[in-house]
Amino acid sequence: MAFRVRLLHPFEPENINMTPLSSTSQGMVVCSRVEGEGPEITRLKRMGVCSGRPLEIVRAGDPMILCVAGTRIGVSQKLARAVFVKPAELAGANRDADDGDRKNGQP
Repeated sequence: MAFRVRLLHPFEPENINMTPLSSTSQGMVVCSRVEGEGPEITRLKRMGVCSGRPLEIVRAGDPMILCVAGTRIGVSQKLARAVFVKPAELAGANRDADDGDRKNGQP
């Protein structure tokens, strides 16, 4: 079974600070997007790896061990290249700004 991955242009504004999960070491990140098609991508999304989801990288390598919503899963390096993440502190800062807007009556 094969899946396709669409490469992102690194200089588009929405791609700034995003990095492939495969090149990230241990720590907390937030999933920005999952690119590609196929049963492997679908299964990954069903396991909870989706946009906005916090992910903990327990162990880098092949397979990479992730903690997703309290469950540890193994993800191959090939599949991890389809997942783009941002550091949790950057995603948290954006989320906090959004929460402030909601508290002030802004959608």
